[in-house]
Amino acid sequence: MIRCWHVIALGLIALCCSASTPASSQAADAEAPPVYLYETEADTRLRHQTADLSDRMSRMEGRLNGIEEATTRAAAAGENAAKSSHDVITTIGTCTKFVTLAIAIVGGLLGFFGYRELKGVQAVRKEAEDLLKSAEGMSQETIELLASAKADAEEIAALKKQIEAADEIEVTGKVSREERETLEEASIAADRLEDLGQPLTPEAYLARANDYFYEEDYERALVEYDRAIRLQPDFPEAHHNRGWTLDELGRYEEAVAAYTRGIKLEPKEDVLYYNRACAYSGLNQRDEAMRDLKRAIELDETLRELARTDEDFESLHADLEFKELVGLEEEEPSS
Repeated sequence: MIRCWHVIALGLIALCCSASTPASSQAADAEAPPVYLYETEADTRLRHQTADLSDRMSRMEGRLNGIEEATTRAAAAGENAAKSSHDVITTIGTCTKFVTLAIAIVGGLLGFFGYRELKGVQAVRKEAEDLLKSAEGMSQETIELLASAKADAEEIAALKKQIEAADEIEVTGKVSREERETLEEASIAADRLEDLGQPLTPEAYLARANDYFYEEDYERALVEYDRAIRLQPDFPEAHHNRGWTLDELGRYEEAVAAYTRGIKLEPKEDVLYYNRACAYSGLNQRDEAMRDLKRAIELDETLRELARTDEDFESLHADLEFKELVGLEEEEPSS
């Protein structure tokens, strides 16, 4: 309606202008301003008002065109927004379905594993109850084992004391009856310690070897002396008694070697020199025998009398130096 009214107004203005302007003025130069003849003041005001109205209508038309374009763009934007909203709603709906499905799956899994965990807890509880019953049954057995272990410990301590008592006996020849019994008890104690799974000390092997020696079981005695020496190579008593045992077996060279090792460990032990002198005498090594015998007597004067009657020196009884050393008197020739 605004555009039709605008057209009507323009037509009226043109009609008025044509009626008031002579025909000759229409042929004038286009650049010259129009000249209106016989125009009254009222016509002039009307013409100016009409021109101003035409200008306003033009500006209004431009504004209306802008409004129409803006409305078109707004309608298009609204349509796009509606479409986007529809897409968003569709996407949200799809996501909601997936979330619902995921919740259902997770819930099912939690339920499944929760059931399994419950079964596992029940199994553990059953196992704990069984272990408790087993522990109650084992408690009495443990008490008995502890009592047995205590008894074994007490027995082991007593056996070791018996072996220690044998260490105090100096094996140099004949022993008393009490000393012999002590050696027997120490040997039995060593056997019992082995039965109990206890490792034997060098002293235990020595005590058992000494018992075999006085039983004249020299081969078994050698085995025990060797065991003692393997555990304690610097064991002078074991070397000494081993040499003595070899001497009794007639293995004089080995005996000399055993005595020599003992002398290196105890260079002032008189009995070691005396017994090595006996071994040298058995080998008919007169000079070595006299040398060791002199050294033994220097360390212990009582050995002079022992050598005088010792059968191990029988091969030296005719030697004048030996007689003088031990105090043997020469036999007078018979008349």
